[in-house]
Amino acid sequence: LAPIAMFASIPYVMVVNPAVPVTNIRELIALAKAKPGQLNFASSGNGGSPHLCGELFKTMAGIDIVHIPYKGAAIAMIDVLSGQIPMICTGATALAAHIKAGRVRPLGVASLKRTPLMPELPTISEQGLTGFEVNSWSGLLAPAGTPEPIIRRLHDAVAKIVNSDDMKNFLANVGAEPALLDPREFGAYLKADTAKWAKVVKAANLKVD
Repeated sequence: LAPIAMFASIPYVMVVNPAVPVTNIRELIALAKAKPGQLNFASSGNGGSPHLCGELFKTMAGIDIVHIPYKGAAIAMIDVLSGQIPMICTGATALAAHIKAGRVRPLGVASLKRTPLMPELPTISEQGLTGFEVNSWSGLLAPAGTPEPIIRRLHDAVAKIVNSDDMKNFLANVGAEPALLDPREFGAYLKADTAKWAKVVKAANLKVD
């Protein structure tokens, strides 16, 4: 595939059930270290971004927490909300209403800078796990070998749309942020992202079901 443009990003957020006695990432790490193998984290299924977020957290924090996969994000959230599972790391859009209602407690956003969606919430990176980043992104790619002039023309069209007020408002309404990258930047991002998650998968010895 030939990268054309990344155009949007949804940051992930680490949250816990309010019954968990922690208010920030440092306290969560301390609790996990005090209770190795006793804290569970939910995900929408093996190999998905919420799963990988938890595995990256385990690796970078040097803690032992247990992955509990579900058959979908909605089912996973039900058990986090009920307190059956203490924590989950998933997209801000799926969590915003629950955070606002106080049904879960946000500990940190998994982007390198604070999100306008929750500007008061510190990043996980600034709470000690420097460089911690997990998000969902949207982008446009073409078949490999697509002529450069066509790639550039498509990128310019995407850029014009992303920079429009209508698109900015749309992205804000669905909890996403504009994240425009040109073909070279997008290609470099994909290469770095693949290498990053390959390390996490290897370290956690993850297997495809």
